[in-house]
Amino acid sequence: MISILMPPTPKPSLQSYCRAVCEDAVFVIASLGRFDGERLAEIAQRRAERYDALMRMTAADDTWDGWLISMCEATAPIEAPKWLPMGEVVEQLTLGAGARGMRSLFTSKPSDKQVQRAKETGRAALRLMTAVFSAGRTMSDEERLLRMCYVQSLALPDDTTAMLLAEPSATIDAIELPDSLDAKVIRAMGRGLWTAAHRAGLDPVGDAIAAGLSARLGLDPEQTDTLRMEAKAELDASNAWGNVAVEAVRYVLSDDRDAALRLGTIAARLALPPSSRSGVLVELEQADQVVLARRHTLDREGRTASLALAWLATSSTDPTMTRGAELAIRHDRLAADLGARAEGATTRDAVEGFLREHLLSAVQSAGL
Repeated sequence: MISILMPPTPKPSLQSYCRAVCEDAVFVIASLGRFDGERLAEIAQRRAERYDALMRMTAADDTWDGWLISMCEATAPIEAPKWLPMGEVVEQLTLGAGARGMRSLFTSKPSDKQVQRAKETGRAALRLMTAVFSAGRTMSDEERLLRMCYVQSLALPDDTTAMLLAEPSATIDAIELPDSLDAKVIRAMGRGLWTAAHRAGLDPVGDAIAAGLSARLGLDPEQTDTLRMEAKAELDASNAWGNVAVEAVRYVLSDDRDAALRLGTIAARLALPPSSRSGVLVELEQADQVVLARRHTLDREGRTASLALAWLATSSTDPTMTRGAELAIRHDRLAADLGARAEGATTRDAVEGFLREHLLSAVQSAGL
């Protein structure tokens, strides 16, 4: 009797590892609006504990809320998501970066002064954000989640975090602002107000609340208008490339409905605000065929971000060599449709180099 040996199957731990690295990278690209290999490497390093647990098969599955919060915590000391209201405030306050200045030469523990500043200034920014979110209405579940992402990103002690999350909404006049706010923090708070207002879908009530809070910060009308326009321009840019990114995932994974739906939904919920997302999510659910017709015009950064996100989405499915060839041709057609065919292969090489480095390190560390 001839014995037929079955080829070894992929190791579930490595597949879980690969999927997590890919999805985390999708988060970073969708949240920053660009593909930056150095940023991906920095944030992946901060997620090393999660990846190690996946390799040991001891990690529980992430919920959407849990993943979003943990990714905001990981990115906060490096670059907060653009969609996170008060994200610029987080970058200046978070204790997740450890001690700063000369103190960092001797200890990684933040000073008492750092902790107090993060607590007081962080609470003021939270109150400003909450006032916009609850302007004449009840906060949505997504807005409550954004508040959690913001507070957790500050990396304060657990009891302080719990206290901030229990903060009620307050009227404009009742919001207390620390005396120690510097011009950089004030500007970041003003920008965060308009990011929150535009995400919520700007209306007369929200506009009035954001404008009134800007005045409380000491910003004059010209400064307020500038920050309003900056937040709107960033939202518009995210809409433009985010729609392309979701369509790119749908096109490249057009014959894998489950993967296209899961990864396209992730991209849509991160890159697009609620007001621009509903139609895209319906298209994902219906699995309509994507027809390339040169409808989109993006700059190089937007094209690269869309192409990189699409290839990370496909890579998370751990395709075989033959499957990968099929997907690569679709990816090239997508790049050509965006007006830059050569960028398809270049982007794939960059993405695969990033993933290969992490997978080789994981295999070596596990002694496989």
